[in-house]
Amino acid sequence: MGQLITFGELGTGTVHGALHKRHGQDCEDWSGGVALPEVGAYAFTVADGHGDSACTRSALGSKLAVDLALRWLSRLAKGIANPTSEGQATWRQELLEKRGDAPLLRNPARAIVRDWKLAVRADFNENPPEEDELDVM
Repeated sequence: MGQLITFGELGTGTVHGALHKRHGQDCEDWSGGVALPEVGAYAFTVADGHGDSACTRSALGSKLAVDLALRWLSRLAKGIANPTSEGQATWRQELLEKRGDAPLLRNPARAIVRDWKLAVRADFNENPPEEDELDVM
């Protein structure tokens, strides 16, 4: 299963590779983008799935990674474009000060991974593994 998301002349996409097709594996990759017209920007991300039959929720993990990265990138772009918008912290506070254990600008990857782990754990707790998933683990 491939996907294509377009924003005018720009877009993102994934392709179901020939080797995956030959071995009957699904495309576990995910990509996404968001238009931010209020700040004159676009944000795009891509996540590569595990490609391991024991990782039965790899596609979901990729999608969560893309969604969370887009959320962080959107906040970053909006914080820079509107440093003092009403109800928001200044861009310096938003981007440079610590947020939990990871400041956004100094280490966005750590913050995204932290949020991804929390989202994966929440999904696992809400949707415990079924027998067929446990059989391949």
